[in-house]
Amino acid sequence: MSEPDAVRDEFAEPLDDWLARQIYRSLSKIIADGRWEILEKLVNYRRSLHRGTHSIKNRPFKLGLIYFLGDDVRYLRNRQKELSDAMEYAYRHRVPSKHFNGFVKQAGQKRIAAKLAKEHVEPGFKPERIRSCP
Repeated sequence: MSEPDAVRDEFAEPLDDWLARQIYRSLSKIIADGRWEILEKLVNYRRSLHRGTHSIKNRPFKLGLIYFLGDDVRYLRNRQKELSDAMEYAYRHRVPSKHFNGFVKQAGQKRIAAKLAKEHVEPGFKPERIRSCP
């Protein structure tokens, strides 16, 4: 491996981070454009939106992740919940997609669900700039 390739590999973005950032970018645009309800129609075709106490109706990031990644792989379910919560939290804070992964790591991936429930605003963000999520 040549030296430039070694440097490029050392600073390469992990595939999981790249994928999360790309999906966040796409879903943020769909939601901001008011077109997220199409995801309900697409996902509802494949699975019930009201499965038990874990309804995903009106949860655009969860719907989007299921649409993009599927819902069949069991070990991904917890990761999908964490990731959809992180995407919603970043969206509310108006985080650009290029900063998504850094924001999530700084906010604490495992603490984001509780922060969403409390409508917590991260330091450095103005409460009046926090947006709601459909």
